[in-house]
Amino acid sequence: MGDATTPIRVFAVDDQELARLGMAWVIAHGTGMVLAGTAGSARQALALLDRAEPTVVTIGTELPDLDGLELAGVLRDRYPRLGVVLVLPEPDAARVAAAAQHGASGAVPRSASVATLISVIRSAASEPETFRAPGELLRAPARPGPRLSPRERQVLALLVEGRTQAQIAEALQISPATAKTHVARLYTKLQARNRSQALLTTAREGLLNLR
Repeated sequence: MGDATTPIRVFAVDDQELARLGMAWVIAHGTGMVLAGTAGSARQALALLDRAEPTVVTIGTELPDLDGLELAGVLRDRYPRLGVVLVLPEPDAARVAAAAQHGASGAVPRSASVATLISVIRSAASEPETFRAPGELLRAPARPGPRLSPRERQVLALLVEGRTQAQIAEALQISPATAKTHVARLYTKLQARNRSQALLTTAREGLLNLR
């Protein structure tokens, strides 16, 4: 619903007026972003979105008429190229996993910095079908899961940050071919076909409980 030459149009859905005002402030201070509108409920949002033509919709999880996760699923089905970002009341790996399952483009806690929120919104605008979340949301208490080598954990941490394979190679000072191999092996261990599925498993299993 937009391209690199036009502003990112953000529509904020939250039952709390203060949260909507806060999002409006964030958007006003984000270069290349404009506020497309706000809504205090899912019903109101669905009535306004076609006219607002947003690039990204941010959603609070506790709406008065529909759970935020459910609204994310509805929007993904109705608008396949729309960026959908869940705003969580607190870091919660289980909700992050649920957000990915419902087709969200990303998730952030309310405690996230402005820079982090803007970064997730920008990622949602450019790659709405790729799920991203700040690393702290994916660092849950460790549970039994795939055994990852130290290098694979490094690669996974960089994937969580949204790095490309070329950027992973540069960060780890390895060749692009080696980075590609590490990513492929990581996906095999996580039984994932892409980044979104890998992040879903990461959230479920608490695989980034790193120091």
